[in-house]
Amino acid sequence: MDSSFLQQALRGPLPLTPNNFTPRARTPWGGTFIAQQLKDAVSPETKGAIVGESWDFSCEPSFPSRLLGSSLTLHDLFRSYPKETLSATLFKQDPMAACEILVKFVDAQEDLSLQVHPSDSDPFLGKEESGKPESWLILHAEPGAGIYLGFQSQAALSHEGLAQILRSGADLRRFLRFVPVKAGDYFEIPAGICHAVGKGITLLEPQRVLFGKKARTYRMYDWGRRYNAKGEADPEGKGRELHIEESLHLVQPTVQCGDKFLAQLRSLPRRQNVGEGIRIDSFGHNPFYRTHRVQVPAQQTLHWNLEDTYGALLPTEGYFKLRSADGADSYWQKGQPGLLPAACFPLTIQALHDTTFYIVNPLSAKIQWWQN
Repeated sequence: MDSSFLQQALRGPLPLTPNNFTPRARTPWGGTFIAQQLKDAVSPETKGAIVGESWDFSCEPSFPSRLLGSSLTLHDLFRSYPKETLSATLFKQDPMAACEILVKFVDAQEDLSLQVHPSDSDPFLGKEESGKPESWLILHAEPGAGIYLGFQSQAALSHEGLAQILRSGADLRRFLRFVPVKAGDYFEIPAGICHAVGKGITLLEPQRVLFGKKARTYRMYDWGRRYNAKGEADPEGKGRELHIEESLHLVQPTVQCGDKFLAQLRSLPRRQNVGEGIRIDSFGHNPFYRTHRVQVPAQQTLHWNLEDTYGALLPTEGYFKLRSADGADSYWQKGQPGLLPAACFPLTIQALHDTTFYIVNPLSAKIQWWQN
């Protein structure tokens, strides 16, 4: 792609490939909600497919996002055009600054494995690996669905008892804390926390991953399941790789329990009502990013500015027009992710149908919303 054309294009929002889906063998617990409900308009050829994860905004080498209609990756854009994407101010402060935000949709038809994420300084990490603090914003939950966070009680399980269960392959489920959830619930999952997404849940999952490195997850327990090479449940198949020793040095069952522990992970939104039925909910209290849910009724207009930074755009409902700072218009719909470069702000949003979209931006960003 011609560099002068791309520099001009970076003055507006840039669409990314909408179907950056993990293969079933990698996420065998996936369901049909992503392909059938979120991506049906922008990726009709995959409607009904089993999809565990859609990496909608990613610089991670395993599944990098690409500019729609191009082989150019999101990583390439940030590396080659830091002033236009990150902002001139951030580039001046740190010429090597780059995007450390990764955003996925996750659809669990079955329980995910019980996991823990390391910190960036974890001794088991490879040179090209990164820790992966993340957040969960529940988009859809079947009746009775929930998540697993920590353990039942301080007295229920010692660290030695946990090690014995994991090494023997015994059933761990009765010791885990199951938390019922509903759409709109939000949780922070920092490094070292034992967690799993339960079946019947679709969520938005922002993460912080060091630029250009692969995010690492330690799988500590997988419910005794076995799969064939296609990712299908098969009693004659193989269990997925576990990382028991890597997990044990992080997880403390006598600390990761109780209502106070759970309350520290749950985050309530800060709500703004910007007139005419427009509602903005801002989630999160981690050191890396902030997540916003924006709901704009049909025919309403909203102005919005991110000062000196970029954002990830993830629409989940509706159809809308974005007008960038140079007056150019682009049209967006449910399921079409995008990069919002620093150079495109301020933006004007006109909802052509009732619209819901999510924005994830660096925590340091100054953000403003207003109507005329």
